[in-house]
Parts: sequence; C-alpha cells; structure tokens
Amino acid sequence: MFNILITLIVIVSLLLIFAILMQKSKGSGLSGQFGGSAGQLMGAKRSADFLEKATWGLSIILVTLTLATNITLDSGPKAYVSPNLKKAQEQQGQNAIQSLHSTTTDSAAQSTDTTVKK
Repeated sequence: MFNILITLIVIVSLLLIFAILMQKSKGSGLSGQFGGSAGQLMGAKRSADFLEKATWGLSIILVTLTLATNITLDSGPKAYVSPNLKKAQEQQGQNAIQSLHSTTTDSAAQSTDTTVKK
C-alpha cells in the first residue's frame, strides 16, 4: 500500500509541475512557448480556467495522498524505520562505546603516569 501511495504522489507531483508551468505568467509562461495553438483551440479564458482548476485539484490530491501515506505508516503492525536511521543509530552506539573505552584507557594511562612521576 505504501509503495502505491508513493507512486501516486510522484505522478501527481509531476502533473502538478506540468500544470503550473503551463499557466500564463507575466511573461506568458510556457503556454506561449508552444505557439499558442492549445490556448487558441480552447480559448485563452477557458484554458486558464482549466489549468487553474487542475492546479487546485492536483494540489488537494497531493496533500490527501501525503496524509494517507502518513496514516498508512502509523497504522501498520510495526512502524516503518528507515534503514539509514538504523545504521546511524548503530554507528552512534559504536562511537559512544569507543569514546567511552578511549576515555577509560586515557584516564588509566594518566593515572599510571602520575604514579610513575611520584
């Protein structure tokens, strides 16, 4: 289920990017770059309305899919944990053990140095 939602999010995101780039901006945007044939075919007003509605619709779908992905992750039998997070936690644990070990060996070496100097 998670993979399906992520795939849908990617598809909707790409469609949203395309819809935003097709809208007319101050410099006529990408819609003017295609020769204006698409705008002339549907009419300038109608294409702008359609692209605006498509942008709003796709953004609402994107937010809904994102929330559904979060709910899916939380409702599973076990919470999803990134493999990178597990590796980072293991490395932090190993680094803590190594630093603790080096601290104890350094303090032991310092105590032997002070006893030799006395």
